[in-house]
Amino acid sequence: PPANTAAHHEAQSLKPVAAKANAAMGTVVLDIFPVAQVTIDGRDFGQASGSRTLRLPVGGHRVVLRHSHRSKTYTVTVRAGRTTEIKFNAFKVE
Repeated sequence: PPANTAAHHEAQSLKPVAAKANAAMGTVVLDIFPVAQVTIDGRDFGQASGSRTLRLPVGGHRVVLRHSHRSKTYTVTVRAGRTTEIKFNAFKVE
């Protein structure tokens, strides 16, 4: 059995983090007018305006863009090495 040491426990706790760091990534480009609060998978990314590029792990993501005039939720599938674009205009109903 492995030694029950602090170093052993630290190494074990770092494994999931290392696996995530090596996960395949893709790019999401947000094109926002005029400004919106950005939330992805429940995590707040702050306010954005204009073009903003984000690197996200491959897979499905829920992107919520909120403006005082209108909000919209997008479901996107991020693919390795690919770019997904989201256009949001708070004053244009799509």
